[in-house]
Amino acid sequence: MVSLPAVLIAGTPHSGKSVLAYYLCQALCERKIPHYLLRACPDGEGNWFYSADPERVGSIRQKHEGPWPESFRARIQADLHHRRLPLLVDIGGRPCESDQVLLEECTHAILLRRADQPVEAQQWLDFINTCQLELLADLSSTLKGESSLSSRELVLEGTISGLERQKPVSPGPVLDELIARLSSLFKTPDLQRIENEYRHNAPVRPVVDLDKELSCLRPEAKRWEPDLLSQLLRSLSPGTPLAVYGRAPNWLYAALAAFAYPAEFYLFDTKLPLAWVQPVEVKLADNGSHPDLHVRVEEYDDFCLLDFSLPSKRLEYWQPQPLPLPSIPRGKGLVVDGPLPFWLLTAIIRFYLRHMHLFDLPWIAPVYVASGEGKKPIIVWSRLPDHSPGEAYPTMPGDKPPIG
Repeated sequence: MVSLPAVLIAGTPHSGKSVLAYYLCQALCERKIPHYLLRACPDGEGNWFYSADPERVGSIRQKHEGPWPESFRARIQADLHHRRLPLLVDIGGRPCESDQVLLEECTHAILLRRADQPVEAQQWLDFINTCQLELLADLSSTLKGESSLSSRELVLEGTISGLERQKPVSPGPVLDELIARLSSLFKTPDLQRIENEYRHNAPVRPVVDLDKELSCLRPEAKRWEPDLLSQLLRSLSPGTPLAVYGRAPNWLYAALAAFAYPAEFYLFDTKLPLAWVQPVEVKLADNGSHPDLHVRVEEYDDFCLLDFSLPSKRLEYWQPQPLPLPSIPRGKGLVVDGPLPFWLLTAIIRFYLRHMHLFDLPWIAPVYVASGEGKKPIIVWSRLPDHSPGEAYPTMPGDKPPIG
């Protein structure tokens, strides 16, 4: 396979590198440039962190304190090594010797400097040179003032202003040039050929290409919104095999996994060596436990919440035994929350559908962190006429106390 680029977003602490990574990712998505943003930090800050209401963000964020678990670093290294698309890589602000194994999996770097942190900037530059990464841009970051471009040579140089969380980033000549260079680096004939091979090699048909489907349903849209779900499902046949390819929120993958049930369901994972994978194996085990997957069950008047957490911040796809899932109260809706990989979320959805005879579910809704709105459950499967797929369930766990 052709070596795909992985661009490290390096920078001194609080230089705005995570904000820059998010901005670049959104800009590349708007240009339909295939890529993924890999956040190589255990804090769990997804795109929601930069688009949701700041107060809600503060209540949702699970900040990691202390050194990274070695298992997390090993998992990130494997994700980088097995990448199936070009990557932007957002890593922590203070590099250490242990991080070198991650940098060595990258191919290029963008360096953000703060004027008051010259020592830290030089540390980053030393790591970049030691790992023989090609430096695309060496940029100064400031909160105030104007952005300016000082050099368009092989290494882009200039100043970026205003990289602050929960505040809009103003485009300018530096960002425009940086996006143009990343677009040229990422979108090559080799990549287009590789993507075509991925789709061709899908284990089942049809292949649902989510980018193409979104362009057909709403050409001007930048992202999937829940009101599009019913239109997408009407174009497919229920209970037949599906292979799903592309970028989309958790509720869309969950809905497609439920729609295909009981037939086979595959999803494309850019970080796993097999690329096309089925939902991970799970089993009913009320007394079971797993060191890397915790679940809390909360019962409410009309639904049950399964609140999942990952203590080590990462979960391996390959497990020696099926992952344990709990029983839930019979006859109540199911809300699923937590930072779950899609191969686990889809497994959970299909597991409780498979055990409908035990739990008599009326509907299922994974929690989605909506842009500007915070958390809300999106119904992805329902047998009730007043709760249709794509609708937001009106009550969010936490709005009222659980039973008991």
